[in-house]
Amino acid sequence: LRAVQRGLARLDDLVRVSETAAACKAGTHAHLSSGELYSVRDMLYALMLPSGNDAAVALAEHFGAHFEPATTVDVFPSGDFYAGGWCADSLVGRFLGEMNRVASDCGAEHT
Repeated sequence: LRAVQRGLARLDDLVRVSETAAACKAGTHAHLSSGELYSVRDMLYALMLPSGNDAAVALAEHFGAHFEPATTVDVFPSGDFYAGGWCADSLVGRFLGEMNRVASDCGAEHT
């Protein structure tokens, strides 16, 4: 949503689901398949309504290039979603780093 607010993206932009995102079957997911295209708007619905972890990864991969690498960690743990965690300079790592920066700006600690 911050990328949309900043004019870097539109809700109608298309997001392609990667094999990594489609493989996120731990927890709740939106049953996305690799190679499918969805609008950012539809991906946000997939993320929020069924709490789709696969949609979360696809959006993080899509928007991660807009953000700086995380500087506070080398690897973000990912639980059952992705073996080994997310490298801080990967697209998902950059997205996670931005989420942590925003949370810190809002006063949240230990997120």
